Amino acid sequence: MYAVPGLKIALLSVVDRISTIPYGLVSIATYLEKMNPSHETRIFDRAVHNIKKEILKFNPDIIGIGSMTLFYETAKEVAGEIREYCSNTLPIIIGGVHITTLPQSFHRCFDIGVIGEGEITFYELVELYYLERSFHVDKLKKIRGLIFWDGPEIEATEKRPLVHPLDALPMPDYKYISKTYFEKRYWYGKFKVPGYIMTSRGCPYKCIFCSTRQFWCKVRVNSPEYVTRYIKQLIDIHEVHHITIMDDLFAANKKRVRRFIEEFSTQGIDKKISLSVSMRANLIDDDMCDLLKQLNVVEANFGFESGSDKILKMIKGDEVSTAMNYRAVDVCMSHGIKPSASFMFGVPGETLDDMSKTCEFIDRVRKKGAILWIFIATPFPATEFWQIAKKRGKVNDNMDFRLLDHMIAAEDALLLDEDIDRNRFKEILSRASLLIGSRKSEMIKEIILNDPLGAAMAMVQHPMRNLKKLYTLITKRYGSI
Repeated sequence: MYAVPGLKIALLSVVDRISTIPYGLVSIATYLEKMNPSHETRIFDRAVHNIKKEILKFNPDIIGIGSMTLFYETAKEVAGEIREYCSNTLPIIIGGVHITTLPQSFHRCFDIGVIGEGEITFYELVELYYLERSFHVDKLKKIRGLIFWDGPEIEATEKRPLVHPLDALPMPDYKYISKTYFEKRYWYGKFKVPGYIMTSRGCPYKCIFCSTRQFWCKVRVNSPEYVTRYIKQLIDIHEVHHITIMDDLFAANKKRVRRFIEEFSTQGIDKKISLSVSMRANLIDDDMCDLLKQLNVVEANFGFESGSDKILKMIKGDEVSTAMNYRAVDVCMSHGIKPSASFMFGVPGETLDDMSKTCEFIDRVRKKGAILWIFIATPFPATEFWQIAKKRGKVNDNMDFRLLDHMIAAEDALLLDEDIDRNRFKEILSRASLLIGSRKSEMIKEIILNDPLGAAMAMVQHPMRNLKKLYTLITKRYGSI
C-alpha cells in the first residue's frame, strides 16, 4: 500500500526520572502505527536514554517532544541541543499540557505546537510531511489543533474536536518504552511488576489549581470492556501484577465500578492484579469502598490539600470538607484500602493559622496509617492560581518555568502572598515534613517484614538504585514517601 518508505519519528520524554510511563507519547506512537505502519516510531526517554546518542544513531525525520509545565525549560534545552548536532531543518514539534494551556510561551526552538490531544493532530502532521517533505504554512493552516510560526508571528488554527469515543483509539502499546518501567516495585505488602493505564480523560470538578482539566476539557470514558481487555493484555504480555490507574478521578459513579467488577470477573483477572486509583472524599462511603475492594483496589489517592475548611471551599468548592476527608481515611482503612493524600501549602489567601490547621490534620491522619505527601501551591497556566499570580507579578508567559516546581525548597518557593513571612512559612513546612517523616522508618520496616524475599531480590538485582531509593526515603525533607 505504501510504496514510499515511511518516516523515522522520534518522540522524546524529557522527564529525568522514572515515575510513570510517558503515556501520551505511547498513545501517539501506537496510533501512528495503526494508521500508517510504514513509519518507524521510537520513544527516547531522558530517564533511561542518552538523548543525543540515540537521536544521532536513529537519524529521525521528525521529532516530537511532550512536556508539562515543570519540564518546559528542559524541553527547550533539549530542542536547542538537537538544533546544534542535527540538521537545522529537522522539524521539532512540541505538545502536551504546557503548550496547550499557555501557547503564548511558544519558543523559536520549536517549529510547531500541538494544542490539545495529540494522536490525530500529530498523525496528520506526519502524513503531511510524508507527502510534502516540508511544512508549508498554507498546508499547516488546514490542520486543526496547531500553532506554528508564520514569519515573526504565532499562527493558530481551529481547535481540534475531542476524541470521542475514546475506545476508537488503539490500546497504547508498551513495546515503545524501556523495560525499566516493568521492574518490580513495592505496593502495599508485596513487590510487584507495575503497569499504568488511563480509563478516562477529564474531571467533572473545577479545582482552581488544576491545569489538566483545561487540557482534557470534557469528561470522556473508556468502556469497561475496553479497559478489561487492555489490562488482560498487560498481564499476558508484560506479567503486570499492579495497575496504577492514572485518571484524574477513577470512579465518579458506582454504576461504572459495578460494570468493571462484572468485566474483571468475566475475563478472570479479578484475582490477578491489584489497583491504585485516584478518588475524591465526597464520593467515598462504605458501599463505594466495598465495590473498590471487589476490584482489588489496595490504594485510594486523594487530594486533601488543606486542613482548613475555608481554604478547601475556596480551592475545591462546597463538595468537600475536612470532616469528609477525615472520614474518607477511616472508611478506606476499615475496608483494607490504604489511603494516600496530598496537601499543599502557600495557597493565595491562606494564613499561617490555616497552615497550622493543615499540620494538625496531617498529624491526625498519619496516625491512622495514611500515606501522605506535601507540596507548595503552584500557579500553573490556565488556572485561577495562575491569574492571581500573574496579577501579583509572580509569573508571566515567558518566565523560567522551573520556578514552578511544586517540590522546590521552601526558601526558593514562589510564594503567592507577600504578607506571609518566608521564615515562618519555612518553619511550618518543616513541621509538616517532620510529621510525615515520622512514618518513614515504619514504612521501611513494613517493606522488609511483608516481603523479605522480594526486598532481598530487589536489592541484589539493582543494589545501587535501591540503596539510592532507600537513602531518599530516609532523608527526603518533604514530598512523596
